[in-house]
Amino acid sequence: MVSESTLDQKPVSPWVKWIRRVSLTFAILFAILVPIARFAIYDMDHGTANAFTGILSLLALICIGGWFLLSSRLSWIARLGLLFVPIALVFGFINRYEFFGFSGEMIPQFRVRGSLPKVTSAPSLESQPNGDSPATTGDREVTSFQFLGNGRDGLVSGVRIKKNWKESSPRIAWRVPVGAGWSGMAIADGRVITLEQRDEEEWVTCYDLGNGKLLWSHTDPGRHYDVLGGLGPRSTPTIQGDRVYTLGGTGILNCLSVKDGGKLWSKDLLTVSEVSLDAFQELVKWGRAASPLLVDNSVIVPLGGLKKSNRSLAAFDKQNGELQWREGDDQISYVSPMEVRLLDRDYFLIVNENTVALHQKIDGKTAWTYPWAGQSNGPASCTQPIVVDGNRMLISKGYGGGSVYLELSIGEGNALQSREIWKNAGSLRTKFSNPLLFDGHIYGLSDGVLECVRLEDGKRAWKSGRFGHGQMLLVGDQLLISSEEGDLVLVDASPKKLTENARMHVLDGVTWNIPSLAGKWLLMRNGSELVCLELPLE
Repeated sequence: MVSESTLDQKPVSPWVKWIRRVSLTFAILFAILVPIARFAIYDMDHGTANAFTGILSLLALICIGGWFLLSSRLSWIARLGLLFVPIALVFGFINRYEFFGFSGEMIPQFRVRGSLPKVTSAPSLESQPNGDSPATTGDREVTSFQFLGNGRDGLVSGVRIKKNWKESSPRIAWRVPVGAGWSGMAIADGRVITLEQRDEEEWVTCYDLGNGKLLWSHTDPGRHYDVLGGLGPRSTPTIQGDRVYTLGGTGILNCLSVKDGGKLWSKDLLTVSEVSLDAFQELVKWGRAASPLLVDNSVIVPLGGLKKSNRSLAAFDKQNGELQWREGDDQISYVSPMEVRLLDRDYFLIVNENTVALHQKIDGKTAWTYPWAGQSNGPASCTQPIVVDGNRMLISKGYGGGSVYLELSIGEGNALQSREIWKNAGSLRTKFSNPLLFDGHIYGLSDGVLECVRLEDGKRAWKSGRFGHGQMLLVGDQLLISSEEGDLVLVDASPKKLTENARMHVLDGVTWNIPSLAGKWLLMRNGSELVCLELPLE
């Protein structure tokens, strides 16, 4: 005799049974792959590992949800009701928060909707900050400013910061909202100049160092955006004399008056290299990040383009912007050119997409290259090299690249040659930041963790302290670290161990911008705020 409940049950379609089995199988497979992918990829690059495991976890949840809907004995109305709960939670979250990018570890970043301050202009404070004011915005002769200092090495001399911030902590002199972007700040003659994205325009902005008042702005149409790299320009201006030279995220090279922002000349590097913005950004995905280099009568910048010749570096006349030369066959990366002296010869040093190259200073001709694997629309090179003792060079990068220490010499036919003193793919994996050399040791944020490596043989002294993909300056014998989370941290530059002396939270949100220091005045910013701090000095 057949029961009434059995008669009410409908036979399960073979297709439903098959889909249930497939869903459960893939859910188990994805769940197994999560830890495997995590540990297999994490050692190469943390961000890639996080992205892969996040995608695999999401796919596993989707498969489990599909299996549940087809296997549950609940009515279809009840099943759909349960499915509505996570959907409602997702929509509620989206209604409350907005996505604004990824961290350096590929972790999505969200903020409360409407929390971003407006940036139509910077507010003028009612009075100067208490204490000494650095404001000097008259018509005096303007000094110079180079990215990471005159040697582009991140070393600051003549300043000693107090270690005990409990007794005397940094003071926030002023704070103003700014447009998006990862640019650094150039400081000269009481002025702070940076680049910002405001709506569909790139702005060069100049603020009073004394009070944060917006003194002038210059605008160009253009907008660089990438979902992983974020929005806005990312290079640091260069000041020389009464002129400031800037390079926007889309390739606008400007020469402006420091006094009022008046345009003296401008060049579109896309026009020079004969390539469209869309085609260029397919190859150089994260936007132009190099800071212009001023040498003699020239402005040196990475050029890029589709043509496989004459695209690594270009020189323009600093007075009128006329093209002087363009050289090098490799595609550009995100490293700024450097003027260096090696083996008693003067060169321009640049890290390209797949090579490190030296160019003759006199005409830009390529004098030496070293293979350095990278991909400017993927695992790119962003780190400045370090020149040591006039014939050696340290190179490092993230994405599993690690570091290599080279020795250069003059070989047959008077040509440059190099040998590897040591090479280690596991050390100094500086993804966005730059290593610093002090007293025979290299300090770098290796996959977001501070690492100390002995320069002589590449042996690790210690690796400790997670600061994320932030930035560092060496001030005396102290590492001044701007963490990815917006903290300002003071650490001893010592090979013995990590000693964190002081910490202060300054900015909210992802902070990739390189800070700038002028005496006791430190400038920090991210994609929404610019802050001036007065540091306690010895």
